[in-house]
Parts: sequence; structure tokens; C-alpha cells
Amino acid sequence: MLVWLTAMGALVFLAVAIKPKDEQSKKRFFWLAAIVLIILLGCRNAMVNIGSDLNNYYRMYERAIRADWQTYAQNPSVEIGYLAINFALAKVFPWPQFILFAQAAFCVGTYFYFIHKNTNNVNIATICFVSFGAFQFFLTGFRQSVAICIGLLMFEVAKKKKWVLYLVLYGLAISMHQTAVVLLPIYLLVNMKNKIGNNVLVLGVSCGLLFFSSELLEFGIDAFGKEYGMSYVGNLLGGLVPILIYTIIFILCFVNKSIAEPKDNYIGLVRLLIVGTATYLLRYEATIMERISMYYTVAAAPLLAENIDRFKPGFDRRLAKVLCVICCIGLFTWRVMTQYGGYTFFWQ
Repeated sequence: MLVWLTAMGALVFLAVAIKPKDEQSKKRFFWLAAIVLIILLGCRNAMVNIGSDLNNYYRMYERAIRADWQTYAQNPSVEIGYLAINFALAKVFPWPQFILFAQAAFCVGTYFYFIHKNTNNVNIATICFVSFGAFQFFLTGFRQSVAICIGLLMFEVAKKKKWVLYLVLYGLAISMHQTAVVLLPIYLLVNMKNKIGNNVLVLGVSCGLLFFSSELLEFGIDAFGKEYGMSYVGNLLGGLVPILIYTIIFILCFVNKSIAEPKDNYIGLVRLLIVGTATYLLRYEATIMERISMYYTVAAAPLLAENIDRFKPGFDRRLAKVLCVICCIGLFTWRVMTQYGGYTFFWQ
């Protein structure tokens, strides 16, 4: 547990010490924060919990080092794109631990790029990222975490209206994890004009997901040919923390009038979070929907940070930043104590 908390402490220290304002200080903060997180994720011992997702991906990479492509590709449960990248990396870097560092570098680097493009409040956004659910999922969900991060690149490409590259990235994401098929609407969400009617439409369609949840789940079973744990086992109080976070963000958006500004570049993030929140609520029908929602709820960290940055300069903004950091540290500590477990280095 100490290793996890030390990493969070290092990020908070960097956020306070560097205070990224100009491009140079932002890059310095991102590089140092990335080093902390990549070392944290890459140095984990994947052999501690045999049979876990982390252990399975480690052993999959280990098999790729010894196997030929024809034999290795005969794995119907894993998408061909991930198998191909795994196989290529294994032949170039025949060290099983490398896959942990590679996945960490790609996911952290991509998410930091996403933060940089969508908010100036990069230190708060980084701390939020580590505290929210996406980072926790990145610890073990290798294939889908890569697909999620490709989705972040799709968001940036959509803003530039480069639809050909957008479709290429879309195909690549699906080749990593078939659930990435849900990323297709991002182009529309980003490029719809910021009008009340369009925003109401997004909200209405998102709410419609809740009313047709059973039909959607059945369609998913048929389309993917897998159950993916299609039943919810838990109580209604489970999962309330993310819902509370998203609700606070929406309230801040309303208070800051982020949605109402015609030339607001962040309306795309707001729409992503609307869709993600509606999808997340479907977790009470099937647990898989919590994982599906992460394709969209990754917008939460930069959106919250940007809304905090829109507070009036002075005491209000400083207070909001301090409260946010305190809450994030508390949330991260709770996750470590109840969900992460201990930390073991790969050489131990």
C-alpha cells in the first residue's frame, strides 16, 4: 500500500512544485508525472496473483516470445489486432515484463496528451485521472485500456474533422477490443453545433439507453457472441461514487455555463460524459456496462479540471483546487485500501 500512496504523494508534490502554466512547465510536469506512473505500473509483479487479468496478459506475452505466428494467432478469445501487436513486441523485446511498461507508456502518454489538449489545469486533471476509475481499470484491462486510449485519439481527430483517419483509428480500436464499436458516435458528438436542441437530443438519446437496456444487452450478447458477465450482482449503493463525481461535474458545467457558450470547445467533453454517465447507470442491469462506459467517462478528469479553472481567480479557485486534491487523495487511498491490495515489485 505504501508504494501506491508514495506515487500519489509524488504527483501532488510535482503539481505543487512545478505549477504548470506555460507550455514548458506543462511539458516538464507531464514528463515527470509520466515517469512516476509508468514506473508504478510497469514494475508490478504479474506472478503474484495467478489467474488474474494482469497475470494472463503477462503469460500471453511470454507465450508470444516462444511461439510462431500461426500457432499464436489461434486464440479466438482475443482480438487479432492485440495479438499482432503483442506478437511483434515480443519478438523485438523478449522480456515478459516489457508488456507492462509498454501498456503503461501508451495509456499514460495518450491520456496526458488528451489532458493537454482539453484543459490548462493539467496538474488537477492528472490527479483526478489517477483517482478516478479509468486509472484503476488501466491496471489490469490491457486490451480495453488500449482501445479506450485510441478512442481519446479519435476525439482529437474528430475535432479536426479528419474523418478518414478517424475511421482508421476506429478500426484499430475494435481490433484491440470488440466493445470499442461503441466509439463510433464520438465524431457526431464532437461536431454537432452547440445548440440547445442538439444538447437536448444527446441527453434524450442517452436517457433512452436506460429505457431500452434489456434490448441493448441482448443485442450485445448476439453481436459479440459473449456473455461478458451480463448480470449484476450487488446492491443499489454500489457504484455511487462515480455517479456523485459525474453529478458534481454537471453541476459545475451548469454553474460555469460551459454548455451555453456557442464557441465552447469543451461541449464535446460534456457530451461524452453525458453518454458515459447514462451507460454507467446500466451497470445495475449488467456489470459489463460499467466497463463500456469508460470509453466515454474518461472525459471526467479534464472536464472537472477545466471547470475548476473557470472559477474566478483568487480565493474561490484556490479553495476549489485544494478541496479537489483532498477529495482525490481520499478517494485514491480508499481504492488502495479496499481494491488495489498490496504492491509487489517484479524482482521480489
